[in-house]
Amino acid sequence: MPHRVQSLIPSEKSDSWRIFCFKNSQLRSINLRQETKHMSIVLIVEENEGVREYVKDHVLDWGHTVLEAGTGAGAIVAIRELQPDLVVMDVELPDMCGFDAVNLIRSDESTANTKVIALTALDSEEGRSKAKEAQFAHYLTKPIIDIDSLRDTMHAHL
Repeated sequence: MPHRVQSLIPSEKSDSWRIFCFKNSQLRSINLRQETKHMSIVLIVEENEGVREYVKDHVLDWGHTVLEAGTGAGAIVAIRELQPDLVVMDVELPDMCGFDAVNLIRSDESTANTKVIALTALDSEEGRSKAKEAQFAHYLTKPIIDIDSLRDTMHAHL
């Protein structure tokens, strides 16, 4: 059974974060890679808490460890420090555009190969083109009506 991991990642008011794991009703700090060596680590970057929870619940059900971020800055820190196997990122974040966040990720040698799936309400040819240019691994639109499509897309990139 996957660990239900919560990450307290920087918001606009904070620049510190920690990872915690709930296991046997106890809260404790963990070494993320050691504790989850047989599971994929997926970072969900979404400002809308309802959407983030919806995606998180499904990703946990699929057997992955989940990290969360609500901002682009939080995502960049988490990617640098925790090196998730896959990132599902909203394109419209409160502090920066997801395209800009991916460009920053690609410009850092330590994170350049991170697989990032765009998740956006912007269903346009222009958006798809920008996502391809920014080197998103895939482009999915919200609302997520076909959850199997998200699962299949994620598993194709893990």
